[in-house]
Amino acid sequence: MTRKAKVTVPPLDPKASAEVKARYYERYTTQELIAAGHLEEVGLRKYPRKTEILSLRLDTNLLMQLKRVAKKKKLPLRALIRTWLVQHTEQEKAA
Repeated sequence: MTRKAKVTVPPLDPKASAEVKARYYERYTTQELIAAGHLEEVGLRKYPRKTEILSLRLDTNLLMQLKRVAKKKKLPLRALIRTWLVQHTEQEKAA
């Protein structure tokens, strides 16, 4: 049986540059950082609020445009659409 070597994770200097921080977080996994006490594990419910599924048909061109915008913003398509719906609903309430 092989045993995994225990990884010693040094603490990250809070004054470290962005490059140093990026290398630090690329080097160590989340599980290693939690085990070393550098991160705190928090429990999040997958769906904090009651949700329902809405199915709708979109024009192919519109869907392609939405996908391009989502890709440009580096967001999943569903997250982009959900965000826009929430923003526009809030604007309508304020008007």
